[in-house]
Amino acid sequence: MTRKAGFYTLLGYAIILIWGTCFVFIRELVSLAGNNAFSAVFAINLLAALAALLCGAAAGERKRFGRVYAKKPGRFIKLLCFNGFYHVLMPLSTYLVLQVQYATIANYTWPMLLVYFSYRHQGRRLPGRVMASCLLGFTSVVIVAAPGSLELASGNILGVACALTGALFWAAYSAELDESIHGIRLLFQGLAQSVAALSSLIVGLGVGYFSGNTFSLAWLCSMKIIPLFLYVSLVVTVFTYVAWIQVMVRHPDPDRFKISVYLLPVINVVAATVWYRTSIQANIWIALALVLTGIWLSKTKNNK
Repeated sequence: MTRKAGFYTLLGYAIILIWGTCFVFIRELVSLAGNNAFSAVFAINLLAALAALLCGAAAGERKRFGRVYAKKPGRFIKLLCFNGFYHVLMPLSTYLVLQVQYATIANYTWPMLLVYFSYRHQGRRLPGRVMASCLLGFTSVVIVAAPGSLELASGNILGVACALTGALFWAAYSAELDESIHGIRLLFQGLAQSVAALSSLIVGLGVGYFSGNTFSLAWLCSMKIIPLFLYVSLVVTVFTYVAWIQVMVRHPDPDRFKISVYLLPVINVVAATVWYRTSIQANIWIALALVLTGIWLSKTKNNK
C-alpha cells in the first residue's frame, strides 16, 4: 500500500467511525419525534442544507455552479431526485412500516449495489473476490440486525420494498456523485439536502394528514435535544458526508474501499451498547470478524 493510499484509508476509517457512532444519536432524535419521524428528517436536512450552502458560497463554488451544471444537466437533476427519493423511502421503511432489524438488512444492500454500480459505471467487470467480500459484509449485517427470528410478516413486505428501492437509489446516487459535482461539492450537498428536506416535508404532511398525526417540530423545544440535533445535522450530514466524498475522489482504490462501509452497522451496535451500557454479545464479534475478512479479501493482490 502506498503512503497516499494508507493516508486516505485511515481517513476513511475515521469517517466511518464518526458516521457509525452517530447513528445512535439519529435514532434518539427520531424516537423523540415519535410517529412523526419525517419532521426529524426534515429538520436535520434543512439545517445541514443551510450549512452546506453557506460553506459552498464562502468557498467560491457558486461561480462554478453554472459551468458544472451546463455540462450534464440531466445527470445533475437525476442525482438531486435520487437523493430526495432516498430520504423519503428510508424513514418510510425504517420508522413507519418495517421492523428495525429488517430495515437494517434491506438498507445495507446498498454497499453491494454501490460497488456493482461503480464497476459498471467505469465499464469494468466485478471481480469474484470483491463480490465475495460484499457478501461477507452483508452476512455480518444479517448477524448484527437479526440475531433472533427472521420470520418476515406479510405486513412488512411494503417496508422491504421501500427499503430495497431506497438502497437502490442511494447506491446509484453515490456511484455517479464524484464525477458529476466536481468543483461544487459543498454547494451540491446543500442543494441535495434541500431537496431531501422538501421531499420529507411534503411526504410528512401527507402522512400526517392521512394518519391524523400533526406535523410538528415541538420535540426540538428542549435544551437537551438541541445540542444533539446540531451535532447530528452538522457533523454527520455535512462534515462526514463531504469528507467521505473527498476520500472517494482521492483514494487510489476507491471501489474496494467502499466495502469498508459494512463496518457501519457493527460500529453502530457497539456504540449503542456503550451508550445504553449493555454488554457486547458474541454475535457482534462474529460480525466484525466477517466484515474484516471481507475487507482483507477485497484488497488482495490477486484482485488487481
